Order: sequence, then structure tokens, then C-alpha cells
Amino acid sequence: MGAPSEPFTLKTRKRSMYCRRCWYPLGEISTRECPECGRAFDPEDPGTWRRRSRGQWWLATVGRPVAIALLLVGLIAALWTGFAYHRDRADKRLLAQLAASNLQYESAPLAPSWLAPWLRRTGAGAPETIVTVFFTTDAARDEDLARLTGLRNLRHLYVDGARITDEGIAHLSKLRRLETLWLSGTSVTPAGIKTLSKARPGLKIYGP
Repeated sequence: MGAPSEPFTLKTRKRSMYCRRCWYPLGEISTRECPECGRAFDPEDPGTWRRRSRGQWWLATVGRPVAIALLLVGLIAALWTGFAYHRDRADKRLLAQLAASNLQYESAPLAPSWLAPWLRRTGAGAPETIVTVFFTTDAARDEDLARLTGLRNLRHLYVDGARITDEGIAHLSKLRRLETLWLSGTSVTPAGIKTLSKARPGLKIYGP
């Protein structure tokens, strides 16, 4: 920097002065060179020294952004977990309403595989969602299929019973994630299947 190594006196000591090369604290020394690395500096020129220590600089440039990012991730995880448990409870309430219909079901975890064990250890249990429903022989009615539209993650549905009509399966068009529908012994007509297939082109329908 070409600055001489002569002593100087500051009217106000700048204690937050650090060498730009080695971070040595310069606020208490009386020369214009860093005693650690020899780099010249001018106390009246902030461009020749740093205002923050290494730790302060790391906190401001690295630690704080990382902390904010972790906070956001934690907030998103908390919101998602709350939604997942809400979905779990909603599915179970709906199944309780259909209990008289004599059905069976299969569920799948909503939480990622790495998070599920931790949730179980907390005692709350990992949230689940209903993905498959089996109605036993002649158990289902059209109004039951209307209620099933609340199972937003339902993927497979097995229905057996003469009380299921075209009106009942029309409700299934609202299940956007339904992949397969098995019909057995129902009163569904080809026209009803055609209407549902038109509303849900990707849905695989077997039966009636």
C-alpha cells in the first residue's frame, strides 16, 4: 500500500479494525502496518482494513443466511406436518362414517421415509393416507361413493354390490388420483362407464 510505518495517534480508538489479509485486530496498535502479516493500512481509510472480525464476518455472510434458510425449512416442515396430520384425521373420520358399509382399506405413509421413524419416536405416529378401499359383497351404496370423494389420495377402489348404479360411479370423477376401479355385480351400465371414462380419461375401469 506504500504507507509509512510511523507511529500515529487516533483521537478516537477504532477498536473494530481488522487486517484485510490476516484478520489481526488493529485497533490497539500504534503503527500503520499489521504486526502479524506486515500489510500496510491507513486508519483514516476504511478501504484498507476490515470493520468486522473473522467470526462477525462469517456470521454476517454465511451464518445468518444459513440460519434463515434453516428457519424457513423448519417452518415449511412444520406446516407440511400439520397438513399431513390433518389429512390423516380427515381420512379416518370419513372411514368412521362408512364403517356400517363393511369395508377394508389400505393406507400409505404421508411422511418421507427418513422422517417417519422420527415421528414415531415422538409418540405421535407417522401420518398416513388412505390409498385403497375394498367394499365387501353388496356392501356399498351410491351415497358411499359420494362420501369417498373426501379421500383425496385414493388410488384403487374395489366395489361389489348391486346397489351401485351409474349415479354412484359418477361421483368418482372427483377423485383426481384414482388410478383403477374394479366393479363386480353392480348395476352400472356401459353408458355409465363411458361417462366416467370421458370425465377421467386415465382411469382404468374393470367390470361391471
